[in-house]
Amino acid sequence: MTKFPNLVSTKPRGELEDLGQLSSAGSGVGSAGQAFSTGIGPRWGFAVQALATVLLAITLWIIGLRNVDPRAMTDIGLVSLFTVPMIAALVVLAVGFFRALRRSAAEWLLAVHLVAFIGFIHATPAALFGTLRYAWAWKHIGIIDYILRTGSVDTTISNLPVYHSWPGFFAGTALLTDMADRSYLLPLATWTQLAFNLFNLLAARFLMRSMTDDRRVVWLGLWLFFLTSWLGLDYFSPQGLAFPLYLVLMGLVLRAFRRRRADVVEVVAPLAAAMRVRAALPVMVLIMGVIASSHQITPLMMVLGLLTVFGFRRARGWYVPVLAVGLTVGWALVVARGYTIDNLSGLNIGEPVQNGVDTLEKSADVRDGQVLVSYAGRFITAVGLAVAAIGIYRARRRRRLDSAALLLLLSPMLLLAVTEYGGEVLFRVILFTGPFMAYFAALAVYPDATDRARTRRVVLGGLLTVALLPGFLLAYFGKDTQNYFTPAEVRTTAWLYQNAEPNSLIVVGSRNFPQRFRNYEKLTHLSIANEPPESRDRVLADPAERLSRWLAAGTSDKPNYILITRGQKVANDLIGPMPAGSLDRVEQALRASPRFRIVVDTGDAVVFTLAENGNGR
Repeated sequence: MTKFPNLVSTKPRGELEDLGQLSSAGSGVGSAGQAFSTGIGPRWGFAVQALATVLLAITLWIIGLRNVDPRAMTDIGLVSLFTVPMIAALVVLAVGFFRALRRSAAEWLLAVHLVAFIGFIHATPAALFGTLRYAWAWKHIGIIDYILRTGSVDTTISNLPVYHSWPGFFAGTALLTDMADRSYLLPLATWTQLAFNLFNLLAARFLMRSMTDDRRVVWLGLWLFFLTSWLGLDYFSPQGLAFPLYLVLMGLVLRAFRRRRADVVEVVAPLAAAMRVRAALPVMVLIMGVIASSHQITPLMMVLGLLTVFGFRRARGWYVPVLAVGLTVGWALVVARGYTIDNLSGLNIGEPVQNGVDTLEKSADVRDGQVLVSYAGRFITAVGLAVAAIGIYRARRRRRLDSAALLLLLSPMLLLAVTEYGGEVLFRVILFTGPFMAYFAALAVYPDATDRARTRRVVLGGLLTVALLPGFLLAYFGKDTQNYFTPAEVRTTAWLYQNAEPNSLIVVGSRNFPQRFRNYEKLTHLSIANEPPESRDRVLADPAERLSRWLAAGTSDKPNYILITRGQKVANDLIGPMPAGSLDRVEQALRASPRFRIVVDTGDAVVFTLAENGNGR
């Protein structure tokens, strides 16, 4: 028997009830569809009302999105375009969710509300923008394009070598794309954020059902999880896939390897044959292999989480963390050996404070509405942790604190002592604490299994939603002014990558554009914004003279180019590092200079080359 010392329950669970099966979709009666403590499913009348509420919310959201122009976003991103019907849709959906929670509705009905919320948040950018979000996601298209063209990766490559050293995600996507049609790659990437979040829903539910049988806690925890997931790390990336796999892995650990304790009440029913160790272990090894071959930080988090849980004897099976360490270290020192050896000095081991400060410093120089966006994310995390602390306290008072879940909440903080991860380690700490923080926050509202004060508990959950939702929307959507690229920007960049000859130099204003998604290894990029301050200042003092030197110093027998786009200007004006308006002045100077001629001009993007023969042809 496996256990979780949180809520008293003697109800048995089905063998394969959890990862993908939300509940029985019939009358709501039966072991998988029973309401939380009453054992009675919702009446069909209430189910019809609840579904009508969700349909009303969806209708309001669609009405609110009509005639919304993403080009009109202000310095607080997509939030600035929210209309009254869209806000009303979120209110209606939240009221419907908590009404269903109070009525102890069947899981499928609660799931409908949460899937609708996920659709609002994560399908809207894909539908509204029509192009792939985030500049860095376009690089991932470039790696897949490389694999499709060459049939392999190159761990010795000097251009984006980290992706070639951990290619699992890219190789798998390339295989799927090649089996279907290569034209599907960009649409697939554009809608991946919605798909990954639906996967997150299944994986987080599987994890939370490993910690409690109280479905009110599970679904309130899931609701809070998506209300606090503001980081935007769920895009088309290895991290987007590795994170839900990490949640499934920890759920399997808690189900199949949890150590029994005599001083707490057992709440998780006996494991069926499909969940025994011999059945769970092969799945876990497969997940570990995918994670170890696809990403750099998630395997490290996997090792730290497993070492913590097994090291503190909250689970039995010493070979589980050994397998994780072996796969992670083996991949890093065999397949990715070159990259690993070259970058060991960048781990910054033993500097947790500095590693955390490095992350905070990345947002220290933001401007205008981005200051508010930055603090909104910090507010969401602070509120979530504070409410989770209350949940931990209430569980401990009732002698029902699950130490394994608590260790998994705390273990991501060990990352701070290991690496600064390019100044983003604190974001990863927040990411991996998220589901456990949400679970303990739900325990603050539902600390026991009784039905007393149902209205008061729902009100508390609703008030918590009121506190979190505005900050979440601002933090999650607040950077979309720079994350959005118009179709004209994409077309211009695609033309440049298609027509630039191998070894050509491409000078860009900043890296915030659809970058390196085609023939990326054949071209050299140079970003004005990423130059040392003295070099940037020389360019801004006389753009035409300095940039003509840059192009002339490139490959002499090939045309070299300068690409200035709307997205580059927006990013620089909002987050720097150059003064606002700098790239507009650079563009105007190049347009006025006889040294340059325009190759392509779509309004949102312009490509320059030298006017004289030779480099400019």
